[in-house]
Amino acid sequence: CNLKSCLEIQKIDQHMRDKYLKRLKEEGLSTRQITRLTGISRGIVLKS
Repeated sequence: CNLKSCLEIQKIDQHMRDKYLKRLKEEGLSTRQITRLTGISRGIVLKS
């Protein structure tokens, strides 16, 4: 990741955001963990 903070993921375009979210899932983070870290809603994390 080239992001300095997990919260920066909210500011990038949708395609890149989904790419980063998919990578976090592959690393073994749960949907709720990703939601807490990034501030992105659970629904968006599930769709990515």
